[in-house]
Amino acid sequence: MAAKRSKRVKPALRSEQPAESVLGELLSLTVGLLLVVRMLVPTESAEDGSTLWIVQFWLAAGLLWAWNAFRERDDRIRWDRLDVAFWSIVLAHVVSAVAVLLNGGQKRAAINLTWEWVGLGVCFFLMRQTLRTGSAARRLVGIMVAVSVCLAALGLWQHYISFPETRAEYNQNKYNQEWLQEFGVPQEPAARAMFEERLKSSEPFGMFALANTFAGLLLVWFLVAVGTIASVWKRRPGWKELLAPTLAVGWVAFCLILTKSRTASVGLLAGLTVCGAFHLWRSDGKPMRWMAYMAVGSLAVLFMLAVAAISGGFDVAVITEAPKSLNYRLQFWSGTWNVLCDRPLLGTGPGNFRHLYLQHKLPASSEAIADPHNFVLDIWANGGILAVIGLFVFLFFVVRRLRLTPNKAANTTPISDTVAGRDIRQGICSPLTVGSSLAFVVVFAVSFLAGDGFDLRLPALLLGFCALLIFCGRISNSPAVSSVFLIAAVVGLMTHLVGAGGIEMPAVVQTLLVLVAAATVWNETGPVETASVAQRPRKTLVVGGLFGVLFVVCLLSATAPVLNRRALVAAADATVPGGADTAKAIHLYQQSAEADPFSPVPPRRLAELYFARWHALPGDTSREFQRAVGLQEMAIELDPHNPGNFYNLGLWYRERHRRTGKEENIKLAARALREAVARYPNNADFRADLALILDAAGNSHDAAIEAAAALKQDTINHRHGHRDKFLDSRTIEALQELASRSPVAPVRP
Repeated sequence: MAAKRSKRVKPALRSEQPAESVLGELLSLTVGLLLVVRMLVPTESAEDGSTLWIVQFWLAAGLLWAWNAFRERDDRIRWDRLDVAFWSIVLAHVVSAVAVLLNGGQKRAAINLTWEWVGLGVCFFLMRQTLRTGSAARRLVGIMVAVSVCLAALGLWQHYISFPETRAEYNQNKYNQEWLQEFGVPQEPAARAMFEERLKSSEPFGMFALANTFAGLLLVWFLVAVGTIASVWKRRPGWKELLAPTLAVGWVAFCLILTKSRTASVGLLAGLTVCGAFHLWRSDGKPMRWMAYMAVGSLAVLFMLAVAAISGGFDVAVITEAPKSLNYRLQFWSGTWNVLCDRPLLGTGPGNFRHLYLQHKLPASSEAIADPHNFVLDIWANGGILAVIGLFVFLFFVVRRLRLTPNKAANTTPISDTVAGRDIRQGICSPLTVGSSLAFVVVFAVSFLAGDGFDLRLPALLLGFCALLIFCGRISNSPAVSSVFLIAAVVGLMTHLVGAGGIEMPAVVQTLLVLVAAATVWNETGPVETASVAQRPRKTLVVGGLFGVLFVVCLLSATAPVLNRRALVAAADATVPGGADTAKAIHLYQQSAEADPFSPVPPRRLAELYFARWHALPGDTSREFQRAVGLQEMAIELDPHNPGNFYNLGLWYRERHRRTGKEENIKLAARALREAVARYPNNADFRADLALILDAAGNSHDAAIEAAAALKQDTINHRHGHRDKFLDSRTIEALQELASRSPVAPVRP
């Protein structure tokens, strides 16, 4: 009996790595959870602090790692030049943010995005510590592919069902003011026109806010999935084994086409070129096989393009308007270059690019962009020249680490059904996979607690995710997989980011870090390093202490203030539309200002509320107006580069002049409008209002000059089709009359 019992335990003793402790499994679960959470929340809103809770959990995971390593007396830390290079990018953002705090700017945005970069550094560090075998890396990549397939399914639902229903509902209720107010439809003509233009768009965006961001995600994991299936084909499996994964990959490709992202298409072509070139090079005298695979893939893409075109998801304009899109990019880059010439060393600071860009925005440019749409300029603007150097050093070490080499761990022998089934069960029950599944539940709970109601998309995505893990588990666990497609995905992503924003978005950077962390151990058949047992694990204690300090500082300086402010502002906003209890709204706004003294949002909302109260009262109640002005000036101090703050202040003074007739008010209005124009000189509305205000102040000469400038900008807007920026006919007539007094001939649109 004893001999029989010993035989039963021998297989467990032959596992490739020691069993993880409970804390180790909890750490793997947390890493998987947080990685997937990033893919399920809008990454574009990081500047506002809506995803700081994820950073806080990453820091908590760092403490968990330190505690587990201390208990195990494991003093090993995977740390090399790759990690140093990435942390140099993080530190560059910290330095640039400190400059914003000292010299002025939007301090809350700078603090929030800096902590996001710190969270990404901790994310990369923990992936490097927890991913120690090729099987763990392949499991993580398989999870990411499964999530992207689910999001692609969501994108198809958005394109064919959700968006058409929303358009139909809007067309039915476009004159129902109660419905428009309930759904947050803007009332201003220009903003309303932009809203209707976006409503006509059918490009899916998944759980993000922009289709281009979503396309970058799909691009990466599509390349990974294609490379995985191509590697498995070497074993010549049965069609049943490849059916589900192939359909899933086609699903992602079709959704990628529907996004109409030109930069993602170029990135996809670059990634496929890397894959094709490598496999032709390693084809061992059989290049025709891989050429046949590429031909079949090309036919499949053409078929999906035809289906998308027939169903209205793709049109010729995507191709014919590519030069126009490139011209827009050149305009963005030119304006950004002028911004960086003013601030070459430290850039604008994290989260401070948009308003500083407006000072240099070209007259013909279409958008007040939030980022330069180029990863080099974007990282330079937010982190300074040190961040650019750090990025290129990081990419250099990535290329050296991931250089194209044969996969020594590859095995083309068939895998028995018993072994494959065991691997699938182990993969599904692993802490990494369980944590990934819990991510859907966590985001669902956070969305509900934030007051967004029940997001029923998340339970559906969870069901699809679990089904994919079961049906595609054999593919993702295959040891025949080559790491070349990870390199192709990195190349594709960086090519996409040459003409698209995203390098400052946490989910995009995390995608790059997952690829790099997985590829560094992809071909390892066992733990990368042997355990280093130490009586006093000093390195672990030092790193754990650093994580503890970062956890507390992040909580006090960012997470707690931002969450409290957002909750209080939301509660105050809910009381304002009805106007039943303005005193309560004022109290809540004041509390939010105390909770987050760096945010310009509470004083701006308070100023608008006091001005609305003044405007609703008869006569001139100077007390209400002075409160509004004082609070608006406080918002200007907290966000000094925002031209909209000065513009609103100027309009308020103009309104008071109309009510009281006092000349000092029109002079103050002109002063505020000059500040707005100085920060956004190519805004036709700003210059038009400034011209009218200067004329009312008796400054006919300057009014004529500003009127001519406003008409010239309006002509440019008409020439380039910027409909949301057109001046109305009455304003144009008034400006033409003013401009006729200028020595420069007026420009007629």
